[in-house]
Amino acid sequence: MKKRHKALKVRIYPTLHQKTLIDKTLGSCRALYNMMLHERIAFFEENKEDRRVVNGHKYKTEKEYKVEFDWMKEVDAVALQQSRIDLSHAYSTFFKSLKGARKGQNVGFPKYKKKKTGSSYRSVVSNNSVDVDFDVKKIKLPKVGWVSFRDKRNSKEGRIKSVTVSRSPTGKYFASVLFETEGEEVEKKTVTDPKKVIGLDMALGTFYVDHEGNTPGFIRNTRRYETHLAQAQRRLSKKKKGSQNWYKAKHRVALVHETIANARADFNRKVSNRIVFQI
Repeated sequence: MKKRHKALKVRIYPTLHQKTLIDKTLGSCRALYNMMLHERIAFFEENKEDRRVVNGHKYKTEKEYKVEFDWMKEVDAVALQQSRIDLSHAYSTFFKSLKGARKGQNVGFPKYKKKKTGSSYRSVVSNNSVDVDFDVKKIKLPKVGWVSFRDKRNSKEGRIKSVTVSRSPTGKYFASVLFETEGEEVEKKTVTDPKKVIGLDMALGTFYVDHEGNTPGFIRNTRRYETHLAQAQRRLSKKKKGSQNWYKAKHRVALVHETIANARADFNRKVSNRIVFQI
């Protein structure tokens, strides 16, 4: 039996109190990550001549930071723990890249997380802290409680492992639940029927051309919305940075970018489905 993981991402509609708590969790995870990163950088700069001291030093944990900063106690403790784990993983990945032990593209030194509208945090399931009720269309999040969501799917797909709560640049909230199931390993099959094989030649103007000369009718989404995007960006450039009108104009720019991204994703999914069912 082989373990398989599948994610279910849904848009959630938290109440005003739940929004405040989610925003606090996002801010606390970002602050903890930045403070831990600053602690590591500062200690290394002070003791970089003695590598033995640097390698043997024990840095503060999220529990010690919670004692120092009381506002961190309001949010999910597991989410803060995952933020520390993310920083440790970023460091280990960076050093593996330096040594050449990491496959793929090299990874740079960890950077501070910026304060922005779009961000996310992850929480691991502990004592049934995450659950999904498809009958009433609600999802249970740690510390936040039951939050309404909208989705047509109505069945669980295994045991819940973790949940990632994210906030888009346009202020929308999403929850991605990771399910774990066990099943037999799928054997690779060899295609013997030539009618079930098609060839695609990628093209900049038409997206692709298949072996019969057909194209998917590709339309550049940026060109379709470039007038709206240019107008929104022009208005943003004329606003005083940090003012209320600047934030409103920035939100309008993010909305246009979100529309372009959704149109591009919709086109890709429809094309991929058409190709699969064609063969």
